[in-house]
Amino acid sequence: MKNKLNVLVICNYKIEFKTTTNLVDFTVLLSPSRFELEQNLFNHTFDRVIPLISSNKNFDYDLLYILETVG
Repeated sequence: MKNKLNVLVICNYKIEFKTTTNLVDFTVLLSPSRFELEQNLFNHTFDRVIPLISSNKNFDYDLLYILETVG
């Protein structure tokens, strides 16, 4: 069985998303401090990091599609 893809999502606004797959584990950091971000990056292995900024918050992100196109 294939391991799950570990994805870190960094954003500066609250997001909600649904995933219909058991192949991805999302970690979401909401406005992390530099220390918090560094600790997460050093203590975990992420396959992908997706930054989301508030200027695009009206955009409906399909995170699974993003992962397929970049990976």
